Amino acid sequence: MNKELLRQLIADALDSGVVTVKDLQRLRREVMADGLTCREEADLLIALDHSDVALPDGWADALTAAVVDYAVWTERRTRMVDAEAASWLIATLSAGGCPTDMARRIAFEVVKEADSVDESLI
Repeated sequence: MNKELLRQLIADALDSGVVTVKDLQRLRREVMADGLTCREEADLLIALDHSDVALPDGWADALTAAVVDYAVWTERRTRMVDAEAASWLIATLSAGGCPTDMARRIAFEVVKEADSVDESLI
């Protein structure tokens, strides 16, 4: 993952107030292609989702897939979301108040994909 490019795309989106279809394609191709590598990357994308920036069709699917892939397959232990990882997910998904529809969707998909999930996420 190219963190500098991710930060630049997010800064541009916050400045312009929109993530274009081309921005999303670039995110998928150059940033998300190999998956998220750390929580900070997931946090940045989720924060963008929580912002007032206009998001294109396909954003929800891309964000959900990226966060689920990271939480279930990249975080250790694979296919398990322990109490510490669940706590992080809950905190980042509910940042700024109540969880959004997108946050609930991500949590649902994580629970569905993992073999074992800490009950706090359920």
